[in-house]
Amino acid sequence: MQRDGKREIAVGLTLIVGLCLLALFAPTLATHDPQETDTARWLESPSREHFFGTDRLGRDIFSRVLYGGRISLAVGMLSMLLSVGIGVLAGAAAGYYGGLVDALLMRLADIVLVFPSLLLVLTLVALFEPALWLVILVIGGTGWPGVARLVRSEILRLKKSEFVASARMLGAGGGRILWRHLCLMPSAPCL
Repeated sequence: MQRDGKREIAVGLTLIVGLCLLALFAPTLATHDPQETDTARWLESPSREHFFGTDRLGRDIFSRVLYGGRISLAVGMLSMLLSVGIGVLAGAAAGYYGGLVDALLMRLADIVLVFPSLLLVLTLVALFEPALWLVILVIGGTGWPGVARLVRSEILRLKKSEFVASARMLGAGGGRILWRHLCLMPSAPCL
């Protein structure tokens, strides 16, 4: 019996949207200030006042989870945007221009792929003061090779199409063809 997976997709999407909404409305839903300490109430078990209990400093764990979700979503979204942006630019340039540009960009992608990003994060945090932007840069800066390879392969396939040859014959330059005809078309690999 083959399943189509629509129910699983709906459940997964509902959970993701629910978690995003919880993080978005954290200031409204949080029952306590996540940084407020109360050493008289340390390590309390879950109760009506503290849904998830308290930590060693008496801080409300439920409030801390809600606010922590905001940070996790911000890091995930920003690093993903950076990764996709770099990957689309590198893949589109490599696929369309080919030759030396393709060779250099794909070898750079290979180098980034073999370097463990967790090791890079730990090294940079040890060298510099720990910061959220540093984590976003490292995750985004190491996640682009897969996107670049996918975009490159689609650009290689599409640049042999008749509409690209027509645009070239009408005098369109490489940048215009790449942006206008390959990246902005309805089934574009760049979007």
